[in-house]
Amino acid sequence: MPESLGIQDGSMKGNSTLQTQGAISTIINKYSVTYYVLGDDMNTDEDDIKATVGIPTLYSTRNGATCNSVVPSVITTIAKHPVTGVMCELWEVAVGYDSTVNSESGGGGGGGSPTDMTPTAEWSSENIEQILRTDAITGSPIETKNHEPILHNYNVVRPILRISGYWNSPFDKSIIYSYVNRINSADFWGVGGSGAFMNSITATPEIVNGVQYEKVVFEIMFLGGGEDSFYFKPLHQGTLYREVKDGPILKALDKHGKPRVVNLDIDGVKLADDADPVFLFFVEHPQADFNLLNLGPF
Repeated sequence: MPESLGIQDGSMKGNSTLQTQGAISTIINKYSVTYYVLGDDMNTDEDDIKATVGIPTLYSTRNGATCNSVVPSVITTIAKHPVTGVMCELWEVAVGYDSTVNSESGGGGGGGSPTDMTPTAEWSSENIEQILRTDAITGSPIETKNHEPILHNYNVVRPILRISGYWNSPFDKSIIYSYVNRINSADFWGVGGSGAFMNSITATPEIVNGVQYEKVVFEIMFLGGGEDSFYFKPLHQGTLYREVKDGPILKALDKHGKPRVVNLDIDGVKLADDADPVFLFFVEHPQADFNLLNLGPF
């Protein structure tokens, strides 16, 4: 049986972050520890090293975190084993811990899969530049007294949710086609339909315990303050108008015979100067049910 030589000095490294979901805040601990193991001979393999007394098993716990990876690798060859005198190898074992991993997901043994781990969810924010089309309080169109639009850009703060977890490899790229640049069709993380937008999906190959998986990150953008949908809703105005519904299309001209912009009703009829503005409604993005991806809340 290979012999554990203990933990490498100074090898324990990690970080703690605060994860908030609703009114609940949780401290997330992730860290790694490196062990040294002396093999019996040149035939010692990774499974022998993982079975060495003193090496943590997958899904065992330590300091409130669960072991989510055990990765042995050969450091060097030793000409003479100190006890048996045969040629052998010195191994190091990188052991990872994560407090978000369910210690029971591996069935209590070492044969669990990282795909059983609870995905992590992290919140951030992003400023999105948009054109200010109406007054934030009165709803009046941003335009001159002669009804010409005034272009003004402003920043909207949108919450960003990043959900990461392990998937089996290879990753099915059709998932990207089916969900990226789409809005949610059903309730998702506390918002109704059309309140969330799938910004990106990233899949990165990662080896865990000698098996390749995909570390998949979903980035979802939510509506910012003052927004009510991800749809395109421009002010209905232009230099062409009708005097009556379905009537002939006319050019709006000023007193000098030059084209001028006028506000329009939903049917294209010119609105009175003191009438409330009308906004058109266009669907920019198709919908998809994000809940089919099992993205929580967890």
